Amino acid sequence: MLYINLKRALSILAAISMVMVGSAWAETTYEYGANYSAAKILPAQALKGQHYTIRDKVISDGFLLSYTIDSDFGTFTATGNYALQKIISEISIIAQLQEISRTEAFADSVIYAAKSPLRFGEAMLTDPVDTITGVPKGMF
Repeated sequence: MLYINLKRALSILAAISMVMVGSAWAETTYEYGANYSAAKILPAQALKGQHYTIRDKVISDGFLLSYTIDSDFGTFTATGNYALQKIISEISIIAQLQEISRTEAFADSVIYAAKSPLRFGEAMLTDPVDTITGVPKGMF
């Protein structure tokens, strides 16, 4: 009987101490998000490119960093370092495509593509058999 009462007393004491430790642990504060400086996180050459600038304020949700990128093509938000790298490379690609669209070759190809239905119609009139048999080859 004494053994059972001692066992019960130890169990109650253990439960009380667990509750006290648990409540003390729950009262500690955690920082779930914070603001950082992009200059302290990223290399200096990554902060500004030819067509973009990364804002200095970087927000953390406690797991990932969120960057805001101002570019010649708009403002973008990247959550995570991989997404930041991806957006920077996409901005570079957009700039390259924009340069291509300004060239004479691009203008010539647009005109050529616009005339394509006319060439097809002319071929239908002048050589209908070869034109019809060549259509499946052009599709694959």
